[in-house]
Amino acid sequence: MSDYYSQASQNLPLFDFGATAAETKAAAAKAAKPKRKVRSVVALERLQRAGADGLTRDELAAAMDLPIQSVCSVALQILRSGDAVEDGRKRKTACGHDAAVIVLKEFAK
Repeated sequence: MSDYYSQASQNLPLFDFGATAAETKAAAAKAAKPKRKVRSVVALERLQRAGADGLTRDELAAAMDLPIQSVCSVALQILRSGDAVEDGRKRKTACGHDAAVIVLKEFAK
């Protein structure tokens, strides 16, 4: 058993100084790029349906049937574009934490 670990440590560097992480990050960004536009359109549709009630990121993720990690960047993009705003209200997430409510600009007070 100890031979296995000593051989593995000789073959693999303990630290790769981010080279592998950079490659993986670039590949993930490239794979996500075609989905970004579609997800933004779907998110805007879901926010339109929600009207003045708006949605938290958690609720938006559920409405889009996506994990929250996939929705946060879409929400940020929509907020930065000015199409939607966080209106100052908060609601509890499924985990019980406070979350900002996002509404389309036309529904903002």
